[in-house]
Formats: sequence, C-alpha cells, structure tokens
Amino acid sequence: MPVPTSVWHRVKFHIRAHGTRPDGGLFKNQRGSLAARDDFGYAWRQVPATVRHEWSAHDLRHYFASTCLLNGLPILAVSRWLGHASITITADTYGHMTPDSMDRAVNVLDGIMGPAA
Repeated sequence: MPVPTSVWHRVKFHIRAHGTRPDGGLFKNQRGSLAARDDFGYAWRQVPATVRHEWSAHDLRHYFASTCLLNGLPILAVSRWLGHASITITADTYGHMTPDSMDRAVNVLDGIMGPAA
C-alpha cells in the first residue's frame, strides 16, 4: 500500500524513538505484544476528542480509495491495496469514482492512428 513520504518520516521517527519488535512490528499494546485490531480500535476511539473530528477508521479507508480513484490510479491496484477478494467488490463500491476513460481512449487511438483525414 502506498504511504505518503511525510508518513514514512513519522514512522522512521517512531522507530528511532521506540524501536521495533523482533518480528518487525511497529506498535506494541500495553502488554508489550504486537498491537491487534482491538488495540487499534480502542486507541482510535480516543482520536475524535483529540482532533475534533468524528471520522472512523473505515471513513479513512473510503477516503484513501476515493482519493486514489478520483486521481486516476488504476482500480485494480486500489482493489489490491484495500485487500478486496475481488476487483468486483471495489468496482461495485467505488466504480462511480473512476474517471471516464472514453475521451482518454479516443486520444490514445488518435495518437496511434493519426489525425482524421
């Protein structure tokens, strides 16, 4: 999954400050084990009070997918990044956000076949 450079910088800072687990895991729970989904859920529920937004983690997932697709990234790649079992799931959920490719196809074909006579 692509990660913005600014986030990678923060991950590197986190690693310098806290290290990693022997298995490479970045986040530990209060017991020192690798943080699980429930641990993230608990931590996430603390976020709205801090940032004054009511976003869920799932809202951020939709934001990621929508942003990628609205900016022309391939739906197959987005489907894989989301971990969908089938591209059909992604297409059914986000297909309306894929840019219309008809004009792009005409431009590609015009470029290959030359201008109209």
